Amino acid sequence: MSSTDLNSRPCDLASWENYLNGINPNIIELGLDRVRKVAAFMGVDSFPDSRIVTVAGTNGKGSTASMLASALTASGISCGLYTSPHILNFNERISVNGVNADEKLLCEAFSAVYDAVTETGIHLTFFEYTTLAAFWLFRKNECRVLVLEVGLGGRLDAVNILDCDIAVIPSIGRDHCALLGNTEAEIAFEKAGIIKTSTRNVLLGYLSGEAFGTIVSEASKRGLSDTAIYSLEKEIAVEYTDATHFNLRAPFTVNGVHVPALPLINAPLSLTAALLILQQLGETPDYDRLLEGI
Repeated sequence: MSSTDLNSRPCDLASWENYLNGINPNIIELGLDRVRKVAAFMGVDSFPDSRIVTVAGTNGKGSTASMLASALTASGISCGLYTSPHILNFNERISVNGVNADEKLLCEAFSAVYDAVTETGIHLTFFEYTTLAAFWLFRKNECRVLVLEVGLGGRLDAVNILDCDIAVIPSIGRDHCALLGNTEAEIAFEKAGIIKTSTRNVLLGYLSGEAFGTIVSEASKRGLSDTAIYSLEKEIAVEYTDATHFNLRAPFTVNGVHVPALPLINAPLSLTAALLILQQLGETPDYDRLLEGI
């Protein structure tokens, strides 16, 4: 796409997709300063009345985030979900209460980002543009909880401009080594960047000792105690009953959880995160609705 095309506001979702695909990712500097400034201009740089869950990691991010959002929505909590990439339709990336973003509203969201970019003179990447459009939609819908899947890494990912209440890291593996590092410790350091001083809990999947140690160390530097960290290795006790069922034994007790045909590592993390969020919101869990969502 030519620079002329990038200076023209698209009019429909297909045009917006072409517009975003025409942004050259190689001319954008790394860091969060640019996206923070545009977010502040739009008024979507903080959500003080909402709870935020950020999901980072190598594998299992999308399913963990999706099950968590589904459980909260089924529990009657207004929830926004941001994931990537999409499978069939761009709208899949942003949903509110289990419904993919309406095309008209999504175009309005992109227009809001476009106006902010024009006014500030700050250029954004494809992912940054989409992230701010998601935040705009979540603000418009007054979501009580935002579930955000990291696109790449964590520390420098666009979703990380928002401080999370709960950080979830299902797995750590050697991915995108050119950007994130060559060892699991280096990669874990980047993922641990989603943990902030205001983060209340960190949920971890089955990690290597190297990755686990790095994340615990980074959490400690931000003032989190060991009791704020829940790992599938220890604090999250799971009793598997068959291939698609499990009982959660700690830190909450929930029996007879049925999950889709997905790795069971994700469902206990999603369920624990949902219960922690409900606890933070002062809501009493309705276990039937919660499990229906899972």
